[in-house]
Amino acid sequence: MTRPNLNHSIIRVSPAVIDAAHKERVVRALTSKGHVVGFMGDGINDAVALRAADVGISLDAATDIAKESADLILLEKDLMVLEQGVIEGRKVFANIIKYIRMGASSNFGNMFSVLGASAFLPLQTGWFVESLMTQTLIIHVIRANKIPFLQSRASWALTVTTVSSMALGVWLPYSPLSAALGFTHLPPMYWPILLLTLVGYMSLTQFIKIWLLRKQWI
Repeated sequence: MTRPNLNHSIIRVSPAVIDAAHKERVVRALTSKGHVVGFMGDGINDAVALRAADVGISLDAATDIAKESADLILLEKDLMVLEQGVIEGRKVFANIIKYIRMGASSNFGNMFSVLGASAFLPLQTGWFVESLMTQTLIIHVIRANKIPFLQSRASWALTVTTVSSMALGVWLPYSPLSAALGFTHLPPMYWPILLLTLVGYMSLTQFIKIWLLRKQWI
């Protein structure tokens, strides 16, 4: 992830020149002009301005009222900690969005596969295999904005997990555990149908993803 490009201005004010009320007025004047204001202070007379700012920043060694008024408390006297926090926050937010996309897409695939399984396949064996395949492959479609496997490749850990999960799904209907799980052997025609289903499902998901990206909806 690239480092954020933040355009900002820093205003330094001497405590001897401005009191608590004036600090608040400066902050509110800036916010009224549409600026996003961060205020950093550690004294009693900084509390009002810390509350008025969009982001109030204080230090761990500051007065109690300053720390209570602040949104962020720095444990180190280094503003680079904030940059690291922004980067990590963006990573977390991106992962949350990916999870929501995967959940919505895979649940649609599940419902679609249930209809197909109930009509054409041996009730739960074919559905289990197809559902496992779609749930696994959809991760690669949603995880990046590019074409999966061609323009964007997952990490080795995710790739190994994907291949292992799909291999397990193929093996289980023919394994010694098949009867205990209520599985039956799938007919030979199932596999080419499954392949066409997976290709169609992934292509449709990729098409919708690109369309939504162009609309800037995701």
